[in-house]
Amino acid sequence: MDKSKLISKLEAGFPGAVLQVQRFGKTETQCLWIEGKRIREVARGLKEDFGFNILENLSVMQIDDALVLTYFLRTSDPETGNYGECLIVRLSAHLKKPNHALEVASIVDFWATALPFEMEAGELFGIHFVLEGGTKRIVTGLRLPVGWRGYPLRKNYVFPESFSGVRHERAWIEKAGGKK
Repeated sequence: MDKSKLISKLEAGFPGAVLQVQRFGKTETQCLWIEGKRIREVARGLKEDFGFNILENLSVMQIDDALVLTYFLRTSDPETGNYGECLIVRLSAHLKKPNHALEVASIVDFWATALPFEMEAGELFGIHFVLEGGTKRIVTGLRLPVGWRGYPLRKNYVFPESFSGVRHERAWIEKAGGKK
């Protein structure tokens, strides 16, 4: 499908949801910035109406006081298994308080592969993914040790000097003057 037609149809089908269209880095892949509160309806449309049946990845990064979620989508032909179009969808969500969790709508009911990505983002960035109907999925203890406090991939996170009696390497290196 022609990307300009896809974007025109998305903008017509979801008025106001597409905030910006740009190239993804130096590639020809299109990147759509969307209104974060509308991720579920846009996800549904991309899968059901436009055939983006694969979620390849979900990544998260923090820029200033916002978390940016990036969804990497792809079409594929179920009969041949050949991959087709690639589309990147982004949204940003403002962190109202630096150490508090953030709520974002889950897309797991459209792409089951979203589950491990959402679980990881939940623990490392403090995102509570909200399922349809308002149920929050809070996952703990899957990657980080039981008893871990905070969200270690946020910019303001300060690693503890030790955890469960084990010194943190960064603290040890800093005390040794930057040498191991």
